[in-house]
Amino acid sequence: MELAVATAEPGAAGGAPPYTYFPVTSSGDGWGTATVPLTGLTGTVHALGVRLTASGGPVRWRLGGLAVRDAVLTPAAPTDLRVTGADGGNLRFAWQGAPGAVCHYELYRTLPDGTRRFLGGTCQSAFYVGGLTPEQGESAGGFEVCAVGELFTVSTAATTTHTW
Repeated sequence: MELAVATAEPGAAGGAPPYTYFPVTSSGDGWGTATVPLTGLTGTVHALGVRLTASGGPVRWRLGGLAVRDAVLTPAAPTDLRVTGADGGNLRFAWQGAPGAVCHYELYRTLPDGTRRFLGGTCQSAFYVGGLTPEQGESAGGFEVCAVGELFTVSTAATTTHTW
């Protein structure tokens, strides 16, 4: 299997674009995901294709999706995570959103043993969590919020603590 990429239009109407071919490594049977770096190309992508070569039997193949990205970008971190209201274990959080392209934010509880517990995700810059309780011997709970980008890259975290 090869990915075909054309960075120019065909030489004549109805002609084939001048493709450059990149090998795609398959993960075997079943669904898989492959990333193909387009090294050595410059300019605008005008056409994409897939070239399949049979190896002695019928070809069974299905394309689930194809995307071209300039680069994988990690979003900037949100700032100023704070508890804006608390009633027992019911907490309202707010933060300053990260600049640039952000798909959503994820809020976590940081536990005394260093692990994290997912509390939820939102596209906004505020979140409400109900029913939280301190861990045994814990006088303050730690929380963090991260920005998540289009390709699921995650920013560094903004952190805060809440005294129980």
